[in-house]
This record gives sequence, C-alpha cells and structure tokens, in this order.
Amino acid sequence: RVTRIMDLASEIRTQTLLQAATSYDASQTLTLDANTTWLNTTSGLPGPNSNPIKNLLTLQESVLLDVSQWIFNPTVYNAFILHPETQKYIINKSGTPSLPNPQQMMGLFEGLFGVAPIKKATAKRLGTAGAHPFIWNNTAVGIHYPDGTPTGQDSTTAYRFRWNGTGDSPLKGFSQRDGFFVRTIPVDHRGMLGGYRTMLFTYEDLKLVSTFGGARIANAVAAFL
Repeated sequence: RVTRIMDLASEIRTQTLLQAATSYDASQTLTLDANTTWLNTTSGLPGPNSNPIKNLLTLQESVLLDVSQWIFNPTVYNAFILHPETQKYIINKSGTPSLPNPQQMMGLFEGLFGVAPIKKATAKRLGTAGAHPFIWNNTAVGIHYPDGTPTGQDSTTAYRFRWNGTGDSPLKGFSQRDGFFVRTIPVDHRGMLGGYRTMLFTYEDLKLVSTFGGARIANAVAAFL
C-alpha cells in the first residue's frame, strides 16, 4: 500500500510536467476551441469542426522526435473512440458496420491510420469535496522514447533521476531499497510489546530533455459556452 501511494505521487509529478504548456514548443502544441474540441462538456457534443485523428496525425507530422505513445485519461479516450469522425474512419477503412472492441480499435488506429499507440491512464487522486478526479487531466499528451538504449542521436521526452544508493546519502539514518528511502523506528506506545513504524519516500528528480520531445493537445475535452 505504501509503495502504491509513492508510485501515485510520482505519477502526479510526471503528469504535472508532461501536461504543462511550458513543456512543449508552440509548434508541437495544439489548443482546441469550441469548434474543434473532441467533446464540449457543456453541450455534451463534439465541436462541429472537430476531427481527433486529424489532430493526432497533424502533430505527429510536426514533432521533431516521433510520437511513441499518446496518453489519454478515460474521459479523453472515450471522447476519442466515440467521436463521429473516428467511427467514420473505422467504417471506411475496415468495412465493418459495427464498432470494434477496444483491442481491435487500437489495431485499426495503429495499422491503418498511422496513429501512435494510445495509453489509457486510469489512476485517480483525492480531490476537493470528496471528488476523485483522474490524475491526468483532459489534455492529450504524446511522448517519445527510443526503441532501444538511448544514444546521442536519440532521447526520450523526460527522464526520472533517482538516488541509487551509491556515494554519500543525502539523508542520514536511512537505508535505500529499489529507489526508495526507508527508515524503521520503534514505537513504544503500541501495546505491551510495542511496535515499529516504517517511513518511506523517494529522492527523485524528473527532468524534461527538450521542449521538442513530445506533443500536447489542450482542451481535448472542455467546457465551452
């Protein structure tokens, strides 16, 4: 449970960096409006001139490093697969009158349309007033990572640096296990025999390599009047 919480906290930091407008060059960012949003939550309808697949392919053409994967939260993912233009592509390209299952659909996008694989980020966080919003907001993000070991000719969108236990520890009295700092201390007030409390946290630094290393689509799902 503790490591799961730590992983969620790390994902929040990753999301904050990768979905920020300042993390991408203007040429690799697309900001949708009321006419082009995939889903206007005010009306419950897509923008009249919206075309999700066109948006993805346009950005994939403009980036300097190929988009290896798109990241959508479930709200954006559902707006994408249920969009009339997306379904029109499926019918025209595959000749099927019915909506394929998610696995078949992803194969169509990648094989016939040239869209990079899509990762659905389902993790949630505790919000205000008892709400549990998705960690990843309604901005679609495209990231790049090398097929093999990174070289001087290729890189990834961002790197996570963690203290690996070598050299001087930045903190005293802690051990290091699998990238986590761990400290166990006795707690005498827990019953007759007492007990122990374990504290765990990370010492990591997430760094963006370049503002040309990914793509961003803002307002994929948004409220417009």
